[in-house]
Amino acid sequence: MAMIVVAIFTTLLALSAPDVSSCEEPVGSESLLAASSGQVLLIGEGHGTEQAPEFVESIVCLALSSGESVVLGLEQSAGEQAGLDAYLRSDGGEDARTALTVSSRFWNGQRRDGRSSEAMLDLIEAVRLRRADGLPVDIAAIDLDLYGDAADRQLAENDPHNARDRVMARNLETLRDQADRVIVLVGNRHARRRPMEHGDLVLESIGSLMVDGHSHSVLLETSGGESWGCRRVDGETECGVHSRTAAFFEGPPRVIDRAAFLETPLGPVFANAFDSFVFLGPSTASMPVIVLQQ
Repeated sequence: MAMIVVAIFTTLLALSAPDVSSCEEPVGSESLLAASSGQVLLIGEGHGTEQAPEFVESIVCLALSSGESVVLGLEQSAGEQAGLDAYLRSDGGEDARTALTVSSRFWNGQRRDGRSSEAMLDLIEAVRLRRADGLPVDIAAIDLDLYGDAADRQLAENDPHNARDRVMARNLETLRDQADRVIVLVGNRHARRRPMEHGDLVLESIGSLMVDGHSHSVLLETSGGESWGCRRVDGETECGVHSRTAAFFEGPPRVIDRAAFLETPLGPVFANAFDSFVFLGPSTASMPVIVLQQ
């Protein structure tokens, strides 16, 4: 009888788990999970593309397929957490999408660097669908909350250059105990293992502030293409689709061998800044969910 119960339980697990063949991950992605076991996987992107959120979705899929529980950390204000939680409990319909985005300071156009893009909303929807299938995955908004947290506001006043990374590093240290796997998508500056130095100014990063051995930093690279964002041009802010600088790789998306990456002109720049490197091919711009008139 016990053997029958075990067999039934095993069958149910197999039916509920996502099919690893459907994760559509770049070649070698499993190695990232293996290399970062027990660590926060910090994935650094250039904001405003379709490819980076799609890659993260595939990594979440892989982790779930291996039987791990997952928390996906996003570079959104912690004040957005209630809205995210409500959306993940919803049916994902138009009313739920509107409730998440239209009244939000984050989604309604004030964050104009790609973090509030259609591709990011698609990533959140993919997590909602996994949860609806009964899989152990959640989303955490990890960024500074300037509107609802007095301590965060004070920190931002006292340390304007590093406050956000300090808060995100603190929040991720807490999340490490809440799931088997913590996967985080942030701008590539935040994902660095080491701070950036500009003269006397030291810009810390999540990776440089977390406890040694608690994080694994990944840099996402593309071969040109486009992204959506805002730039300062001649003293004016221009928001729209912009060309991206071509990288030094071609071929299919894949995890790049570290030695091969360090042989490129980017190697000396990022040699000590990231643990792993992923090539995503040419990028496609992802528009904001809500675009304000300029």
